Amino acid sequence: MNRFRGVVLVMMLALSATACQSRFVRTVAFWRQPVATPQGPQPAIGVKAAMQKQMAGAFDPRVGDPQVQTLETRMKLDPQNAAMHLELAQLNRLDFLGMLHKFAVLRRRVVEQSLARLRSSNVGHRILDEYIAQGLYEGQSILVLDLDNCTRCDACTRACVDTHGTATHGIPVPRLLRDGRRLDNFVVATSCRSCTDPHCMVGCPVDSIHRGKHLQIVIEDHCIGCGLCAENCPYGSIFMLPNERSHVQIPDAISIGPDRRVAQLKATNCDLCDAAGDRSFPRPACVAACPHDAAFRMTGTQLLGHVMKAHTEDLAAAGLRFRISTPHALERIVE
Repeated sequence: MNRFRGVVLVMMLALSATACQSRFVRTVAFWRQPVATPQGPQPAIGVKAAMQKQMAGAFDPRVGDPQVQTLETRMKLDPQNAAMHLELAQLNRLDFLGMLHKFAVLRRRVVEQSLARLRSSNVGHRILDEYIAQGLYEGQSILVLDLDNCTRCDACTRACVDTHGTATHGIPVPRLLRDGRRLDNFVVATSCRSCTDPHCMVGCPVDSIHRGKHLQIVIEDHCIGCGLCAENCPYGSIFMLPNERSHVQIPDAISIGPDRRVAQLKATNCDLCDAAGDRSFPRPACVAACPHDAAFRMTGTQLLGHVMKAHTEDLAAAGLRFRISTPHALERIVE
């Protein structure tokens, strides 16, 4: 039953792309209205009443129902007002099956599109769903690792630590994690994406986080370690680490005595290895150091296009192709 409901849902979504959309919507608009028939006015049949009649065997939406028979006539007589004030229509299973039975063109189009979408659901639509769910459309510099070439040698992480050294925290700290969610055959590493709309920059109480020359996110030395930017980042790309260059005195919670001296927390993230903006073009060490050509910096659009290109044949088999646009879309191939 769940599988049947899923197929019906796909069919209903496909209605928006058919030539019969307006005819379908107008039919729904009159579905609850009283309709005049040769035998006299007939009462409106709502969803609950239709289901009760079907249970009792007194109503079959597929054959002989006067309301279904006269809807087409009503639409022909008054096509302009048929869909007036209708923005959203909801049908139950009985109503939907009745519509499919009544209109052959609608039925054929829905079946064709539903089968095509089901065939492509394991490729195009799955990738697009993951792309949106992971927020990759926001990324302007996403660190991705090609699993076909990556050997997990961790050269990217070591290069990151060696390049930045102890300049920001007094100790070597990493600015990326060679782990994250996957998009097809790529791992989206946990590293700053230089988002188009950076959530991390909202609300900093000391204004210590801003855009750099290459649109990268830069955290200044006067960060007080409140952690607000790390909380705001939805992708976990900002790390709160002890700053050995700045210490604070705090009371000892265990024994009475002098205050303890501890390192103050400070936020850190990927700045594309050019926080000062000295270079004309960023050259991230994590990408340059990869010995297997497995690490890349891409925008979200470039990543999606790269992944979809690898599935061109699968999409074509389902009668679809991928088109880079705003928004991105899967469209049916028109011969």
